[in-house]
Amino acid sequence: MPIVQQGSTTAAGTVSSQGIAVDSLISRFSRECADKPPDGYLALRWLEDRYRQVWNAMDWSFATSDAIVQTVAQITSGTVTVTNASTTVSETTTNANGWSVDVEGRYFRATGDNEFYKISGFTNGTPDTLTLDRGYEGSTVTEKGYRIFQNIYSLTTNMGKIQWFVDLYTGAELEQVSQIWLDEAFPNRAGHSTQSEYWAPAGRDANDIYQVELYPIPTELHGIKYRFIEEAPYLTAGGQKLVPQVSESLLRHGWKADYWSWRSGMDDANGQEINWAAREELLFTKELSEMAVKEAQNQPLQKIRLARRYVRHRGVRNYPYRYSHSDTEMGL
Repeated sequence: MPIVQQGSTTAAGTVSSQGIAVDSLISRFSRECADKPPDGYLALRWLEDRYRQVWNAMDWSFATSDAIVQTVAQITSGTVTVTNASTTVSETTTNANGWSVDVEGRYFRATGDNEFYKISGFTNGTPDTLTLDRGYEGSTVTEKGYRIFQNIYSLTTNMGKIQWFVDLYTGAELEQVSQIWLDEAFPNRAGHSTQSEYWAPAGRDANDIYQVELYPIPTELHGIKYRFIEEAPYLTAGGQKLVPQVSESLLRHGWKADYWSWRSGMDDANGQEINWAAREELLFTKELSEMAVKEAQNQPLQKIRLARRYVRHRGVRNYPYRYSHSDTEMGL
């Protein structure tokens, strides 16, 4: 689905770039190898593998960032002509709907229908037309109400793992569910609302960017803040900086473990290389564990609670008029 990138990473929480340069570290480590240093490719790959191993060890605060995804307002103005088995939908009154090429990749649903269709094309004409991904399954009608909506959104490019979503208008946190749960609870995705209550991972878009599905389907232009762990970076030779929270000592032990393991396979190996590699690996593991303990001590305690869908019946029982009939129909 060709969806425009929504939101951007804020300055708060963005990973610092004021650490040690990649080339500087590799140069230091290689100088300890006397007359048997590795080639540049091996040296870089060892450093990158260890750096990514540290990065992926836990949800570090230094890798945490915030961003905002902005939902798209649905389009419902005017009426359309739909024809059974046809993939073409045309506006009844020319230029009355405000359609544009931006609707490509969104979804179309005719009023009163359970089915919805992906919009694969838009043609600016007299009248404007939409092309659906399959033939329309309902009856032919010349003046039909409709919705054009978007429920799947691409996030920031350096996404690793999402921690939470918060609606900026209500301050309410969205609940994470799976695609399987959404498909079982709301197979027709019939719910539309100004605020979504759920989010589910939805794969990656054509640009390999992480996507999520929001439900109920947003009906308005709306900001939703999310916090995420940045994806572990790949390293390149040059002046690229490592984050200062990952110590040179930690990376050195991991790099030297790989170096001695590599040396053990050479013709001039003396048999001690495996022991030296094991010792460096042990020191790497020890320092990484200490780093993780220190990080955990700085993390605030979090209250454990059941997901909203498991406890909402308590609210209905105690306050029977608090929830609308539409909520009950949606299984909320």
